[in-house]
This record gives sequence, structure tokens and C-alpha cells, in this order.
Amino acid sequence: MRALVAEVYRRNRVLAATGSLFAILALALVIAIVFDRRELLGVNVWIKPIKFLVSVALYLWTLAWFLAYLERPRWVLRCVAWSAAGLMLIELSCIIFQAARGHTSHFNNATTLDAGIFGIMGLLILLNTIVEGSVLVLFLLPRAVTLRKQLAPAYLWGIRLGLVSTLFSAAIGMEMIGNNQHAVGVPDGGAGLPVLNWSTEAGDLRGAHAITLHGVQLLPWVGYLFSRRPRSESSRAQLAGFSAVVAVYAAVAFWTYWQAIQGLPLVAGAWLGSG
Repeated sequence: MRALVAEVYRRNRVLAATGSLFAILALALVIAIVFDRRELLGVNVWIKPIKFLVSVALYLWTLAWFLAYLERPRWVLRCVAWSAAGLMLIELSCIIFQAARGHTSHFNNATTLDAGIFGIMGLLILLNTIVEGSVLVLFLLPRAVTLRKQLAPAYLWGIRLGLVSTLFSAAIGMEMIGNNQHAVGVPDGGAGLPVLNWSTEAGDLRGAHAITLHGVQLLPWVGYLFSRRPRSESSRAQLAGFSAVVAVYAAVAFWTYWQAIQGLPLVAGAWLGSG
């Protein structure tokens, strides 16, 4: 584990350090739950910031890992690192600030301050989506960049499709903003899954949003595993196996999204013994 952490720092110190800061803050807020029992929408006020801190820490560490494969243009790589770190720092500061006030951070237009914070968060996510798209372009245009070393096709396509997945996640996020809530068919705040709090009463877009968001970790990892298959296996065979996994992943993501927009819960409350 120590070697893995050291490698992430070696690849990009800015993103690694920012991700580590968020991980430490997440641990601190886990402790805060013991002393602060306030609730928002039926869950402790600190649960949401913790989930975002962990998710963004993983995202920044993943981005640090990817950027090390690119050699140029160096000024673009520096801009990507500092932009992603800065945007996420402000985004998470907004979420933590609202939680400390006992207010929801998303879809909250109750006051001028709440609406302003939510508007800033939306702009930050839009800018970060542009950053993610820029990284995808760098990996899609080999003539525009130089890979420091030749990546196995399955692994390279895992990185590319992982970044594509984050763009789908951003699109679902925009849909939630347009709906001014994440639930479909009921107001936000009803019965939900433990910890995740995804609705068990109606549709909830957060399921598909999360699945596609973390494709940026899942798909490159799967591609890497296929690229490590015996050398006797051709790159074409590795890509075929990887493509089959991608197809299953895409089908699960689409089914979860379709289930949500139909107003159907991913897991019904009755299955959990609450119905």
C-alpha cells in the first residue's frame, strides 16, 4: 500500500496531495458523526460530504495516475492537474460548508445564499467536465501527444472509455439539475438504501450517476487485467474480452438509468423489509 501511495505522489504531487487531503477530511467527518447527530433528508448531515470526499479523492488519484502516461503538451498537463485540484477543492468546500450550516448543498434554492452556492457548484462541475474531456482528447489523439511508454491496447482503451464514462455521469448530473432533484416520482428525502440513501420508493438517478462516475476506475483496471493475460494471447483477443466486459458494464449502467427514469427503485423497500 505504501508503494502505491508513493507511486501516485511520484506521478503527480498536486493531485495526490489534494486527494490525500480529502481522504483525511473524510476520516475526520466520520469521527464528527459520533458527536453531531443532526440529520438532513433522513441521514446524518456529514454522510453526504464523506461520500463526496472519498469519491473525489479516488478521482484525483486516478487522474494523477493517468496523466503520468502523457509526456506533452506539458503546460496542458499542468493546467489539468491544478484545475482539477482547485475546482474540487472549492466544490467540496461548498458541500462541507452547507452541511455545517445544516442545509442541503444540491438543489437548494431556499435562500439567495443557498441558490448562489448551488449555482457555483454547478459551474464548477461543468468546468471539471471540460477538464475531463480535455484529458480524453489527449488520449484519443496520439499525434497531438506523446505517450511516455507504449500502453497495451486493452489498457489504453480502458482509460479512454473510463473517461467517456465520466462524461455520461456528468450528463446524468445535468439531468438531475434540470429536474432540481435526484429522485424520480417522489420528492427527495424519502426512504433510501443504507449509507447510499438511494430511494427505495421510486426512481433515483444517483445510481446510474455513480456507476458511470466510477467507470473511470473500473474500466482501466479491467483493461489492465486483460493486458496482463499470457503473452501468447494476442492483443485482439485481449480487446475482445475487454469489450465483452464493457458491454456488460454499459448494459448495467443503462438498465439502472432506465429503471430510474421510469420511476422504479433500484432496490424496492419491500426487499429490505421496510415495505
